[in-house]
Amino acid sequence: MTRKNAKWFILALFIQRLIFVPLYFLCNAPKGTPRNIPILLPHDWQYITIVIIDHTIMSILGGIVSLSMSRMTNGEKQKTEDGFIVISLLMGVCMGILSPLGPLCVKLL
Repeated sequence: MTRKNAKWFILALFIQRLIFVPLYFLCNAPKGTPRNIPILLPHDWQYITIVIIDHTIMSILGGIVSLSMSRMTNGEKQKTEDGFIVISLLMGVCMGILSPLGPLCVKLL
């Protein structure tokens, strides 16, 4: 990743989130759970496929971005690189803490 194509990586990450987050809401839920949105992907294998594709794309793009951060800052802006690492760590911790709320979200939908 270079400074010229960095915006394309950020755009790719944004589009990936824009596509995959709504797909999770359209996946199957336990039977008898009242829902306000339809279940368009009723099978477990469809959910598993979405998760695998989503995490693969995220790990590839996220790895490229995090490994390229030191080249982007040229050593002169160490605070930028450190800030990115801290934000990535906090996002991971927040996702781990909030993951038990998934069943609650299913019940609300």
